[in-house]
Amino acid sequence: MNSTGNIIFLTGERDTGKTIICKQVIQTIRGANKKVTGVLSLGRYENNRKTGIYCQDIATGEKKLLAFHSPGWDKLNPQREWQFMQESLAWGNEVMGKSIPTDLLVIDEIGYLELEKNEGWTIALAALDSIKFQYALVVVRPSLIEKAIERYPNAKVLEISSPEKRNSITQELIKLFVLTP
Repeated sequence: MNSTGNIIFLTGERDTGKTIICKQVIQTIRGANKKVTGVLSLGRYENNRKTGIYCQDIATGEKKLLAFHSPGWDKLNPQREWQFMQESLAWGNEVMGKSIPTDLLVIDEIGYLELEKNEGWTIALAALDSIKFQYALVVVRPSLIEKAIERYPNAKVLEISSPEKRNSITQELIKLFVLTP
């Protein structure tokens, strides 16, 4: 494996399909005999309403409840809607620690905790810093993309602005990851 450390930030507003792209890329890359590791953040829905977020280990398929919807719970930052479970963050960090070296490292997602508070999935940032991967596909919200670029200035940014764009980005990523030796 050639550990070149290419980082690609995938960004877009809520419900634009960032996780869908990650899942499609993972499925295709696995079929190309490449090692894919990291974490996915999957929604938990009740009555068509997102009530929680699961963290899934890409390598094993194991998942744990990562956060639950609780608007205004953080008095210091009342805009925060998701309250994270510390034991699941710790588990996600363990998963990240075992995720490198790899061909494709997927981190869905780094956010406020990691980029603003130096909390949360701190091992995800350490994994990115290590460059022990050929490519890293990292989901970042648009409101935090500048902060992410500040830390990783050589990263490429792909923005999902529409369903049509989602399909073309998926194909672009698959072509890049599959054709890279």
